[in-house]
Amino acid sequence: MAATYTYFLLPPTSTFWAPNINIIRDPRWGRGQETPGEDPYATGVYAREFVSGFQDGEDMRYIKASSCCKHFFDYNLENSDGVDRHHYNAFASQQDISDTYLPSFEACVRFGGASSLMCSYNAVNGVPSCANRDLLTVIARETWGFDGYITSDCGAVADVLNAHKYTNSTSQTISTVFDAGMDIDCGSFVKQHLLDALNAGSITREDIVNGALSRLVHVQFRLGLFDPSTDQPYTKYPVSYVNSPFNQQLALDAARQGIVLLKNVDGLLPLDQLDARTVALIGPNADATITMQGNYAGIAPFLISPLDGLRNYTRVVYAAGCLTVSCPNSSLFPQAISAAKEADFVILVVGLDQTQEREGFDRTSIALPGYQNDLIEKVAGAAKKNIIVCVMTGGAVDLSLVAKNSRVGALIWMGYPGQAGGQALADAIFGAVNPGGRLPYTIYPASYVKQVSMLDNGMRPNATSGNPGRTYRFYTGKPVFPYGYGLSYTNFTYKTQNLSYVIDHQILKNYAIKAKKQHKYIRFDSPE
Repeated sequence: MAATYTYFLLPPTSTFWAPNINIIRDPRWGRGQETPGEDPYATGVYAREFVSGFQDGEDMRYIKASSCCKHFFDYNLENSDGVDRHHYNAFASQQDISDTYLPSFEACVRFGGASSLMCSYNAVNGVPSCANRDLLTVIARETWGFDGYITSDCGAVADVLNAHKYTNSTSQTISTVFDAGMDIDCGSFVKQHLLDALNAGSITREDIVNGALSRLVHVQFRLGLFDPSTDQPYTKYPVSYVNSPFNQQLALDAARQGIVLLKNVDGLLPLDQLDARTVALIGPNADATITMQGNYAGIAPFLISPLDGLRNYTRVVYAAGCLTVSCPNSSLFPQAISAAKEADFVILVVGLDQTQEREGFDRTSIALPGYQNDLIEKVAGAAKKNIIVCVMTGGAVDLSLVAKNSRVGALIWMGYPGQAGGQALADAIFGAVNPGGRLPYTIYPASYVKQVSMLDNGMRPNATSGNPGRTYRFYTGKPVFPYGYGLSYTNFTYKTQNLSYVIDHQILKNYAIKAKKQHKYIRFDSPE
């Protein structure tokens, strides 16, 4: 999440460039950790709730803060196969655009009421996003009713000319992006070249005032910046609203709800404190703190590592096994094996961190890095009982070896759980809470990365290119764990009742026409 200000009138805390609502189309993407996952509908619901929660308050005359949905659109690559995000031209079918890459942004605008959008670095079908009038003006403003300002990503205006070669001069670039509907350049390009463009007649002052400046000031009016502070309540929020006991509990609850139980053989979990008097805690993320925050994190008041959390329940013997998630060798395995032999139960915390995935950096492999799988195997073989493996990661990693290992009795996915992540994990392991999370993406086998290039933007399987399809909606292979998978300590029984019915085609047609008018989430043409 990036806090910023629109030129000189907005306080730095008035507008936030969040949420990131791009779809995870490929598990290698370094920024998938910022997003809600791979499903367009779920991401749209998240966008709606995020934006309305950010902007709506007790006084609907104003917005509390300006929320910006990014990156508009089809942005899902950092640096892969020799192409970086500044030069990437995503070739996308109209069907993929309509049912995968646009729905979350439509929900953000139409149902969340976002006051800002950010156009992305990449081009789509040859047109840079910040120069795409059909996208910014025709779709966002005229079709969805977007009422706010559009900022470029930082440096994206310069990319229109220098990276994508879409324009031939600085003045043409200025006129193209403003004509497309962009209002702010996060960068120095407009500052350096706007006057030249005005003097050359490529753009007029009236264009700037009636377009970009008018929309910026409109958002400032919605924030109440031109009204006396006594007239709106949001300037009166005290500092005690930050890091309050309520918010600390909310962070813990969110981390608890994000725990996903993937495997639990013979009810190994939850552990009983009377049986688990000594626990060996092993792994490169076993004492992780900053790693739990992922990227774009604020300054946490505290960070409860898995080691800290488990010490609230039992005696813990800690052995890293690997000092870092890259786990380049097995030199620390003996200490980990020794700890495993002595303990009543063994818990390993493995995964990734920002050295493996981040903004500007995509992975080339989705396997657990280095010797992490070997560490799991060796420790599992030495332990008295079946072990518990926890995976702390943003992007998906292949867990097939872990899932198949008969000595791994329980497997937990925990994402990057934030400041209270270690406490949430311990609470789930010892049964203070019942895991109820579900995977936000498909977990593929490691071989997936050899089947399809990240430069292949297609969602659907393609026999010619060998693309096996992407996400749970189109992947034709067998996932290690499917999207939405998650177990519980509770047993559930589902029954489906078959109903017989006759379709009234006129009712169906009327419904389709009504749905088309509502234009909700999915764009389509209904029969007339």
